[in-house]
Amino acid sequence: MPKLTRERMAQMLLILLLAAAFPLCYRLLQSGIGEIAVSFLRNTSDSEQQLIDRYFYHAALINCLPGLVFIALFALLSRPLAKAGLVPRAQRSLKIERAQLKYVLLLSLALYAAITYVLIMLPISQQTSEEYQQHMSSLKQSPMVYVLLFEIVLAPICEELAYRAGFFAQLKKIMPLWAALLAQGVLFGLIHGNIIQSSYAAVLGIILALIYYWTESLGASIVVHMLFNAGNYTFVYFIVPRFAPLIVPLLIFTVSMTGYLLLQLHDQHAERQMLREIESISRSAP
Repeated sequence: MPKLTRERMAQMLLILLLAAAFPLCYRLLQSGIGEIAVSFLRNTSDSEQQLIDRYFYHAALINCLPGLVFIALFALLSRPLAKAGLVPRAQRSLKIERAQLKYVLLLSLALYAAITYVLIMLPISQQTSEEYQQHMSSLKQSPMVYVLLFEIVLAPICEELAYRAGFFAQLKKIMPLWAALLAQGVLFGLIHGNIIQSSYAAVLGIILALIYYWTESLGASIVVHMLFNAGNYTFVYFIVPRFAPLIVPLLIFTVSMTGYLLLQLHDQHAERQMLREIESISRSAP
């Protein structure tokens, strides 16, 4: 960790202030966009139920608009702030090395399965479960083209740019790695609203940050995030019901596989770091 100077302290306070304000501003913006959407969708001859149905029809689009607005602001402000020395520049490479690709793809499947089976096994109250199911079903009422474009493509890109290439990449330069991982993971969970989604999103956020850090590729975390979101519309319907009697062994297997694949990415990262150190020593040698 770099020496804690006044400049570093100012950077830390600024980033933590922005990070703390982000979930609140996101919710306020989402609420405002929702109100605007309702006013546009409202028809004087419609009943309340017809308005609700029309809103749910466009839910995937409406829920992703705040993310698009925030990422636009992030893109506009990140460069001026970096030039002013207020925040360090973030690594945003989209390239995924061939040696990493197989682990990234397998990890996407194992991670989604592991979190799904954990949620099934947890003793969740009926009210909390119904709130979560209502939220997820509202998204699935949107046209599939909306779901594919916004929930599976644009939302992961926006969130990875904001949280991994944004908050995490900046926080890890001015605080211990574990603290940066935890902070951005909690903040990532908070923007998801309901208790169930916030809980697993926080864990997902930490794992996505580890993937970003160990692969040194924003593209890797984006791919995992995309495939994870896609699992809500594929895995839950086609895989979970077929293997319900095997839930315990599948839970053990998927959690173990997730851990194994993460260790593979960690080992690759450690090997790259060691090669860089050797190369640096050899260059500095007379």
